[in-house]
Amino acid sequence: MAECPLNSQPEVMQAHKIIPQANIPAFLLTPPLTNGKSSLPITPEKRTVQEVLEIFKRHQQGLLKDQDLILLPLRSSSYTKLREQLKADDSLREYVDNTIRLDYDPVSELLTIKMTASPAHETVTAAITQSVSLQLENHTTGDGPVATYARKIYCMGTSRIYLLYNEVEFEKSPDNQFIHLEASYPGVVFEISYSQEGANLESLAETYILCSNGDIRVVVGIDMDYPSISSASVSLWQAKYIEEPDTTMPTVMVDTVVKNQVISESINHPFKLDITLDKFGPEEFAINLKETPIPVITITMTDLARAIQRARIGRIRESRRQIDRAVSKVRRPSGLLSEDKNPPRTDDSNNEAEDRQENRETDQDSDDKDQDCDYED
Repeated sequence: MAECPLNSQPEVMQAHKIIPQANIPAFLLTPPLTNGKSSLPITPEKRTVQEVLEIFKRHQQGLLKDQDLILLPLRSSSYTKLREQLKADDSLREYVDNTIRLDYDPVSELLTIKMTASPAHETVTAAITQSVSLQLENHTTGDGPVATYARKIYCMGTSRIYLLYNEVEFEKSPDNQFIHLEASYPGVVFEISYSQEGANLESLAETYILCSNGDIRVVVGIDMDYPSISSASVSLWQAKYIEEPDTTMPTVMVDTVVKNQVISESINHPFKLDITLDKFGPEEFAINLKETPIPVITITMTDLARAIQRARIGRIRESRRQIDRAVSKVRRPSGLLSEDKNPPRTDDSNNEAEDRQENRETDQDSDDKDQDCDYED
């Protein structure tokens, strides 16, 4: 199969235009949002491994909790060293693995650090995941090839995917993914993007498909206008295998099935995304499905519109910081936290003396009671 041929720089939002290193702080923060795009390639000064490790440590110390997105130019060789050094620090590696989502682009040599998923991301992802999971579950009953195959498909969420480009192994953390139990890569990947983030979903889909050697077969991308989420669109790309003359293996290409379809709230809108069940795993795993009608997992326009509507409502609540008010307008009185019930003592020496005195008094009281209880029949 063809080598991962990523030969173009991804488009980057003008808001994320990276300035020379001399003019920036220790890291690049998410800049003000804008709708303008720039096709200029990224040409910043590259960061060092130690600078990136320092950013990880600062976040571990709680100093970067307000930064949801950090962009760091990092050479591929430095990225490889970064992963090696992380392996040598168990505490930091565990923190990064469990807390931070990393995305590395080996073409632009840009490391994206996503601290947390936004409520809008999570809302849309949860709604789409629920629809797909329910349909997969409906095909798991019985003993036929379809049920056997469907039972081996499960959701892996944002788990890291390790891809390969020019002998450099790099990682991606999608918003969701469905994988076959026996496969190395997910068959279907979902990515949720904000228009202003600069994430080029088409380039991202090519990376997933081509750098997995075509084992990632479908990428669904949802692009939302932020922060209003007043509009959104959906796209779908899938792997295409082309038989070449005088070759034993087909060439992997990327086929654009749907591009920037506006998500509409119109009732009974005919649009839908169809993903056949065999696409949820590698092609060779679905051989037994060829002889049977292959079920289709469908994401309707209603599913998409409902997901975006929920994200929009969640965004409004988030902006107004309406914590708990939608359920109860009156604050209920609450008890003390356990720490407040037993405040720590300040003077250990005095406390120990008081404890000894209390113990002596308790022992004396106990002896007196024993004497009072002594009697003869």
